[in-house]
Amino acid sequence: MKRVLKYLFVVAVVVLAGYGAVKLVSDQLDAYRGKKAEQVLHPFVRGAASAAREQFKQDLTNVPAARLEQEGEELGRKLYPFTKGFVKGQIEAFRADPNKAELQQRLRDAGKDISKDMVAPLSEGVAESSRTLFESLGKVLEGVKKFKEENKDVFDGMSSGMESLQKK
Repeated sequence: MKRVLKYLFVVAVVVLAGYGAVKLVSDQLDAYRGKKAEQVLHPFVRGAASAAREQFKQDLTNVPAARLEQEGEELGRKLYPFTKGFVKGQIEAFRADPNKAELQQRLRDAGKDISKDMVAPLSEGVAESSRTLFESLGKVLEGVKKFKEENKDVFDGMSSGMESLQKK
């Protein structure tokens, strides 16, 4: 993972150095020279980005999953303060936004879509399963009732026997 970070750092330095060089030279260039420079630099930048991407993919596949998980957890701990600050800033910006009704309406519409596309089919499936379950339960209860009616004499005899045992 350190190699990946090293390559990302090198790419960032190269990009910043390139930006600085372009900024220094841009005062000297006119539109024609700028287009010519873009034509010359574009393949180089594209090739460097492609090589960095391939190296990143290769390093990522060669690192064991347990190590990635551990480093991801450590990075997550480091990013938490940033994320917390970001969320707090977003909340304050939302509260201060004079056009927040537009966002609220979009969230309401998204909720309706989620309800229609996900929750409704889920509830239909649950209702269908419940109906099947209750039908089965009803059949079982009918069977018990029928069994009790067919064997009423046995149950009555057992009840009277139990009562006489209790009395004695």
